[in-house]
Amino acid sequence: METVFIFSTNKETIGAILKNIETNETRDEWIKVDGINKTGIKEDLPIPEYELDVIYNENKFKISKEDFDSVNELISTAGERVLIAANSFSIKTLKKLKDKKNFKDNFETGTSYNLAAEKIITLADEHFTTIPKRLRGFRKVIDGDISHFEKIKAKAFNEVELKELREHIEKIIEEKYKNKEELQAAFKEGKISFEQYNLEFEQLIKKDDSTASNKIPLINRKFLKEHYYNPVLIATNDSKEYFRNIIKEDSEIEFFNDLVEYFEKQDNNLKGYDWWYFSKLVENVDEIKIPYFNKEKGKFADFNPDFIFWLKKEDKYFIKFVDPKGRKLGLPETLFKVKGFEKIFDKKAYTFNKKKLEVELYLYNPSGEVHFVELKDYYKNSLENIFQD
Repeated sequence: METVFIFSTNKETIGAILKNIETNETRDEWIKVDGINKTGIKEDLPIPEYELDVIYNENKFKISKEDFDSVNELISTAGERVLIAANSFSIKTLKKLKDKKNFKDNFETGTSYNLAAEKIITLADEHFTTIPKRLRGFRKVIDGDISHFEKIKAKAFNEVELKELREHIEKIIEEKYKNKEELQAAFKEGKISFEQYNLEFEQLIKKDDSTASNKIPLINRKFLKEHYYNPVLIATNDSKEYFRNIIKEDSEIEFFNDLVEYFEKQDNNLKGYDWWYFSKLVENVDEIKIPYFNKEKGKFADFNPDFIFWLKKEDKYFIKFVDPKGRKLGLPETLFKVKGFEKIFDKKAYTFNKKKLEVELYLYNPSGEVHFVELKDYYKNSLENIFQD
């Protein structure tokens, strides 16, 4: 069974979430989870925006020797004019396919496509006439850029679980203070009396986050101000089929837990910034992405790092993309993604709101293992290293 953590601030939010679950008639049906809302962040959060480049795709096209010879023979037999008239091929593509002498400049050896020569020319033409994206600049986040929290779906709980869920959430959400330090600060500042202090302290001591069912949410009020939306749902253990578009990958959960632990340290580097915020990103849903060329598949794609952090210190902004993919960091695709990042963000400093902006990417791997020597500067095994400015 899976545990789902819900980070929230009020009964209305919880009620909206439970109402949708409660009114679902078919338990196998996926239903939208309402009540998850954007946090009231007043700062402008920068994100990159892109435009089409002025040049065509310069990456090499994969083709086997047999396919290349077959295509070359068709071009010589049919003639360039006929092929262009029949298929609207680019003359530059045909000339590259005829140029055996400079094969390595435009192609790299691959496996056979097992297609007719004309179909292979079509693939090559699509490859060479694709226009890649380049960085246009930076703008502030707007509605729709991060939208996965509006598309979180869940399967219904049974009546017993639902009752326990409601009671457990309402019990914890009514607490005014997250910990004894926060309570002590309120007393010292004169916000509460000594009698109130004693009463609240008793409540903290009695606090019990345990539940009978592993599927019942636990509430943790970390990052209520810092995360882009709230509540944050985090799935653990082995029943991830209950929710969609939440934090559920083991590497994501490990990173989030490490962030919580790091945040609680008195000397964490995050305290050195004027402010900081972050958000989970979901592939194929959110609009914050980094274009790159996947050499293995021979096409352009979008890289969605798992997390984005926004930070500001004095007159300087920071965007820090963090991708904690664990063992997946050793896949060739990781290399392609980082190369894409380097191509897009080829300068050390940019500007946003007339202030300096730095964009960074980190591959978080607590084991310290470096899968690609050329990417050693991107691998980080601690949050201390990620958040030093």
